[in-house]
Amino acid sequence: MIEGIFVLIVLTIALSVPVIAITKIICNILNYDHKKKHQHKMFKELKEGDYIWKLCGDYIEPMEITGTRYYFDTEDDIQEIHISTSDYTTLHLKPQQTNTFKIKEGTTEYYTIFKEAEAKRMLTEMKRNKSINEYNVVNQQEKINALNKELKELEKIKQNTFNKLNMK
Repeated sequence: MIEGIFVLIVLTIALSVPVIAITKIICNILNYDHKKKHQHKMFKELKEGDYIWKLCGDYIEPMEITGTRYYFDTEDDIQEIHISTSDYTTLHLKPQQTNTFKIKEGTTEYYTIFKEAEAKRMLTEMKRNKSINEYNVVNQQEKINALNKELKELEKIKQNTFNKLNMK
């Protein structure tokens, strides 16, 4: 009897762990989708659980806010704000920088509004693809010029070889 109850408890625990994990994953996905569509916050409004989107070139990465810390000066005015993210990045912002939806550090941009980040990513991707396509297109005049240059080089080699043979 006691062994049966023990087995029942072990089975209940063993089955509940995957259910809890799956539930947590689904909740995280739903929360992310909700924030992606409806989050319209400035950097100074962000708190734990909100998202920012890191944009580097045409690559976008979601980053969940894991913490916000405020640093004060001797007169208790905010001197700096540190925003920590899920990928262990910490943004160090002055209070003046936080009154916006986008900040830039080097070549990386951070957005608090997904649609703005996605629009910028798509624009960058289109510019890069256009540049690649223009680079790969070769017109007839470029081919003719390259062939003429090669013919001139061959003519010089021929002339140099002929001159060397005549000297001997």
